[in-house]
Amino acid sequence: MFVNVGRRCRVLSILCASLFCAINVSASSRDAPAEPPTLQPILQPILLGLPEQAKDHIQDYPRGPYKFLKNALHTLGYELKIGFYPSVRSLSLASQGEIDGVMARPTSIEADFSDLVRVPTPILQLTPTIYSLSPLSWQEESIQTLGVARVSRAINQAMPAELASAKRVHTNTVKQMLQLLNTGRVDAILITQEQLPMHRKLHPQLTRKLISAKPPLTPMNFHTYLNKSHAQLVPKLDRLLQNSGLQKPLTANGDD
Repeated sequence: MFVNVGRRCRVLSILCASLFCAINVSASSRDAPAEPPTLQPILQPILLGLPEQAKDHIQDYPRGPYKFLKNALHTLGYELKIGFYPSVRSLSLASQGEIDGVMARPTSIEADFSDLVRVPTPILQLTPTIYSLSPLSWQEESIQTLGVARVSRAINQAMPAELASAKRVHTNTVKQMLQLLNTGRVDAILITQEQLPMHRKLHPQLTRKLISAKPPLTPMNFHTYLNKSHAQLVPKLDRLLQNSGLQKPLTANGDD
């Protein structure tokens, strides 16, 4: 009987000691200073305008341009925001300082919007291309009627002088241009080489017989422009874009 009592006492002592240790550890944990929360950098929003028609293609186009620009601005303490506006309106808003700048614009805008400062490194390169249903050379002035999309203002400005006499038939969409070409109502159409894969997927029957005219047209570079109030950002942003892989302009798909 005494043996059992002795064993019970020892077991009780062990339990008490364990409980005392647990209480001490718990108290120590409560008394220890909490780890300070990791502070996230506060990013200042920067709003850049894009033409409304780009809204449908922002996911198709830049794996490249959007990603590179967003990352570079993040490094400088800015969060890239995109606003979609009518093409000329976005330029006016940026020039007046109501938005911070515009994205992916050709250098031809500079004559009319001197308050916008160009970031020298282009973020996008597009190749205007004339397509027809039979082989032709646009230099031979064999194109009498040419389909062009109203939304492709910058691309339309790339028209070679040899096509100045061709009658332009304006459409609201590329699909409408393709329909005109396939029904023989225009001799050729003007879109970018980089757009074609997307339209082949969307309109396989309308694009099946397309042939690019020779010789190829000159590729166009597109830049980021900031309002002059952000001029101090331009050299820093340009350096980051160069160092992030934009030594050569990206195509619309983000490839060199």
